Amino acid sequence: MKLFKYIELVSIGTITLVLNSCGGGNNNHENNQSLQEPINSDAPIITLIGKKTLYLQHGKKYIEPGATAEDEDDGEVDVTTSGEVDVMTVGTYSITYTAEDSDEHITTTQRKIIVEPILHHGITYLPIVSQNTGKIWLDRNIGATSACKDIGADFEYATTTCIGDLYQWGRNPDGHQKSNSAVSTIQTSGMETQDGKFIDGHDDWSTSTHRNANWSKTDGSSVCPVHYKVPSLQDTKNETDLVVSLKIPFISIRITTPNKHIKEDLHIVRGERVWIHDPIIWTSTPLDSTHAYINDYRFISYQRSLGIPVRCIQE
Repeated sequence: MKLFKYIELVSIGTITLVLNSCGGGNNNHENNQSLQEPINSDAPIITLIGKKTLYLQHGKKYIEPGATAEDEDDGEVDVTTSGEVDVMTVGTYSITYTAEDSDEHITTTQRKIIVEPILHHGITYLPIVSQNTGKIWLDRNIGATSACKDIGADFEYATTTCIGDLYQWGRNPDGHQKSNSAVSTIQTSGMETQDGKFIDGHDDWSTSTHRNANWSKTDGSSVCPVHYKVPSLQDTKNETDLVVSLKIPFISIRITTPNKHIKEDLHIVRGERVWIHDPIIWTSTPLDSTHAYINDYRFISYQRSLGIPVRCIQE
């Protein structure tokens, strides 16, 4: 029997089906029907590296964690980022991540960056940038409720709010640093005492050999906030003028009973001074009673039982 090939058009609504048949009605779709590969309609999937919301300490450098993106057809695709974080200003910021595949499908997602204040033992500090080294320091001595404004009245004696607390070297903030703390003559062996008394009557208030490491901590468990430490000898030597750049206040030191500060010898006792994490102080000596300053910046090994301010530097 002779076979006849025919094509029948059958219209169903708005769709036209093409039926291609041979002889006894057997269909061969593999050979006669053209199959079109489906178009990818899925945009890339972006995966953030790290958390979607990050908390950053005021003044702490922001390091972008980045993100990756995968596309069903293209595999790994590039991710672009946009947005800025002003670490010197407390607030909330956004970083936007964008990925595009070869079909021009675009995906975006965001990460929130929250710049938080520096809060340590109930006091909020600000970061300041040294004019000399570019290093980040706290804007005031530890325990000070305000930053010193200028060289002058705020720099005179330990009676203003910018002076801060007076620490015995290597000691934690256990209460001894307050000017009205009680006094004990019993030397200890640790980094703090339970009664928080200022220890007098000894060249050194403690026999501990771990105090240098204690003041080098940056986890907030010692005298400085998280990410900050008591400066090293080299940190301080790198600064050519701590008085002007960091506004180190002009003070007297605590050496005997509460609220009593030696003021008799202008050139030895009074001046700007802060502890460093070696058992040494940085000091500048005023020239005369008019509070004129000379470039006399010295590093002196003082009695570790003296009460002297602390200024912290970022790790």
